[in-house]
Amino acid sequence: MRTRENARDHEAVGGYQWRLIRRLAHGSLSFSAIYYLLPDPLPLVELPKWLILIAAVTIVVLIETWRLARKKLLPGMRPYEIGRIASYAYAVLGVATVLIIAPLEVGIPCIIAMAWADPVAGEIRLASGSVPVTALVTGLFYASLSLLVLRLLGVEYIDSLILVAVTAPIAVISESVDFGGLDDDFTMLFFPSLGGTLAWLLLMG
Repeated sequence: MRTRENARDHEAVGGYQWRLIRRLAHGSLSFSAIYYLLPDPLPLVELPKWLILIAAVTIVVLIETWRLARKKLLPGMRPYEIGRIASYAYAVLGVATVLIIAPLEVGIPCIIAMAWADPVAGEIRLASGSVPVTALVTGLFYASLSLLVLRLLGVEYIDSLILVAVTAPIAVISESVDFGGLDDDFTMLFFPSLGGTLAWLLLMG
């Protein structure tokens, strides 16, 4: 688990302003949930919408291949990312995975909640240096935002509570624990959406 000391090592290159930009860019991941609302095939071009996911992942792979080969840090990146795949790449891969495996009732809240809960966790960790406080605040924020989104989607209240009870703890664990070096921008998307999808299938069964 990360403490305030090693959280400082995650400070974005460029200082506070770029850290803020990074947080806002992270929140903008929530817009990717619009994918669920796109018609399939896409109008005008008449192509399957999953090609959008292939294109996004391909672009990220090309950018990261170039960046890693030249050992460059772009503004907003953190020092440790110079020799490994950047967090934004993990996030794009995570979002693409969620959009493939999860129904919209699971995918939309998982994407939106993660997009904002992870930056909140980072700020709480920097301010408090406490793992329990960070986990508690992150969990409550994730659960509240997920529940709000589920209700806006028209999911029944009890079903919404069950989904939140499954996904929120998994998200907190995914943010706090190192899963073999996988970035939490991926684990906070993949594991909650997987657990939520299994729970949704049971609810619908």
